[in-house]
Parts: sequence; C-alpha cells; structure tokens
Amino acid sequence: MPEVLPSEAIQAITDPAERLASAGARLLTDDTLGILSAGFSPEAVTGTAGRTRRVFYDHFATKEEFCRRVLLPFLDVGDHEALGEASQTVFRELVLESDGDLVDSISAFSAVFFEAANASAAPHMRAIAFAVGRNDPTLRQALAAYNSGIDSVYAGVIEQAMQAWNTKMRAPWTPQLLSTVMRGMAESFFSYNAVAPGTITHETFASIVLTIVSPILAPIDASDQRVEVGLRDTARKAKRAWRNNQSPTVVANTRKLVLDAVEPCLRKEGPARLNLETIAEAVGVTTDSLRSAFGTLTDIVEQAIKQSLPALDREITFDLSTPELTTAEVLTRHLTRLTAWSVQHPELASALRSPLGGVPIDPSAQDPD
Repeated sequence: MPEVLPSEAIQAITDPAERLASAGARLLTDDTLGILSAGFSPEAVTGTAGRTRRVFYDHFATKEEFCRRVLLPFLDVGDHEALGEASQTVFRELVLESDGDLVDSISAFSAVFFEAANASAAPHMRAIAFAVGRNDPTLRQALAAYNSGIDSVYAGVIEQAMQAWNTKMRAPWTPQLLSTVMRGMAESFFSYNAVAPGTITHETFASIVLTIVSPILAPIDASDQRVEVGLRDTARKAKRAWRNNQSPTVVANTRKLVLDAVEPCLRKEGPARLNLETIAEAVGVTTDSLRSAFGTLTDIVEQAIKQSLPALDREITFDLSTPELTTAEVLTRHLTRLTAWSVQHPELASALRSPLGGVPIDPSAQDPD
C-alpha cells in the first residue's frame, strides 16, 4: 500500500502531479484539521511541494479532483490482496510456532494484525477518505469496493484458521462479518491511540478478539446452535438473579445481615473505617445489593445507630402516654437515659453526631467563653 513520504523524499519526486499528491498526503497526516478547515487550499499544497499554483491547476482541474488523487491510492484493494497472502503465510507460521494451540495462535495473530494496522499512516488516510468521501461518487464507489475487497481478503485468513482447527462459526457469524468487526476495531483503536497514545495496546486488542471469538467457534461435528441461544440462556439466568436481588425478602434479609454486622463495628471503632466495599465483603453480598437495600453509606450508619436505640424510643413513647408525668419530667427522664446510652456507647454517640466520622465532640471540653 502507498506510504506517506517524508518531506525530503517529496522534493525528490520529478512528476509534478505525483509530487503534489504526495505533498497533500503529507499535509493531511501532519495537520488534518488545519488543512481540511482551510479547504485544502492549493497554496498550502504547492508550498509543501515546492511548486506554483499554476502548476497545481495545470494538473488538477478542481480541488475535488486533487483530493481523489490523494486518497484513492489508500483504497486500492490490490495492495491488500498481496497483504492478505502475506497474512496467511504469517498465520501458518504462528500456528506452527504455537504447536496448533488455538488461543495462542489467535492471540499472536491478533497482535500482529493490530501492529500492522497501526504501523503506517494508511489507516489515518483511509479514515479521512471515509469522512470526506460520502458525497463524492468516485470516492464512495472506491470506499464500497475497498470494504468488500478487504473483508474478502481477511476472511480468507479466517477461513484458513477454521480449517486448521476443524472448527466452524456459529450462526449468524461468518468469516466476512468477523473480518469486518476486527478491521473496524483495529482502525478505530488506531484513531483512539492517535489522540491518546498507548490507550489500546496490541495485547488488549488480542484479548478483546479472543473474547469475541470464543463463543462463536464450535467443532465441525457440534450442533449448529446460534450464538444468541446461549446468550438467551444467560439472559434468563441473569433476569432471575435480578428479580431475586429485588425481592422484598432478599432486601429485608440483606438489611438485617448488614445492620447486625455494622453495629458492633460502630460501637468498637466508629464509622471512620467503614465503606461499602468492606461491609459487602464482611456480609457476603455485593455493593449493588447494599445500595438496593439501603442507598448510601450514610444511610447504613444511620440505620445501624437507630437499631441500637429501640429501647429509648419505646420508653419515651411510654412516658409521653403516662398522664402523671409532666413534659419537663418526660424530657428529663429521656435525657438521663440518652446520657447513659452515650456513656455506654461513645463511638455510636459520636457517629450519631457526625454519621460519616467527623471530628467527635469531647464532652469534657470547656467552652472558652
């Protein structure tokens, strides 16, 4: 496939049209946004090519014609047909090297595929062709032929793999469809890495491909079950689990387990060491279950404190219903009991004043005023 030449190599090209096209490719690679937003001006191209505006229009009637000349070479299927043959050779070598191991072979080939897709500026130029070519009949036709041709090329490698391992793809997958998915991912990741280098590594890509390929492969003699059948079975199990997690009984049991586990910790250490993850691990539930049953960590702490206060609640309710006691006497009795409770449970009392572990109030501190 064509290369985007360095500036010094462009100056050595003698053919004016080829020199201008190479300069355009160089500019698109180096400053895509700037060049396209400026309308791909002939002045910028001729400046890089070392030629005049007159020479530009001697060889290209319009800027659109020039853009086609720049981008069409990167959509030439012929280059990829040769690459496809090379890929099959590489694949055979990788299968031999991994002693026929399916996982090792797929991982290695995916990594090689990813590196090849990121090794030059060609994917970048193809992305530009896709972006600007939708309204150009010539480029649209080339893009359609490119997609079809490339999928056929890489589908051949995938078919060879299927034969090597005596496997097939579960419907509705086909080698052409898998080729499209892999190529789309590789080129999209290339674009991502162009703005955030190193975000997607070839090892990550290989792992993703394995995750996709694993459920769609089956031995030749296996039943022809569609991938979605297995997925539907998983979905049914997930739905049952979701309903169980939402049932009142499960939520009530989760609440009791959590509060019984949290209250002793609050009494001993206060709320500062608590978080959803440690509570979930101690009780044996997920953090999602905690959120379903309570909401937030603050809610859990507050509920745990309230669970330790039922006697006080009952007693003040009883006092308020006793006609012999005045309001002042009810309040005095309640404050006396609350003080005793605070002495017995200092960490809970501190948490009650500051549920998420703020600075405890020291009852022995003197007011400076």
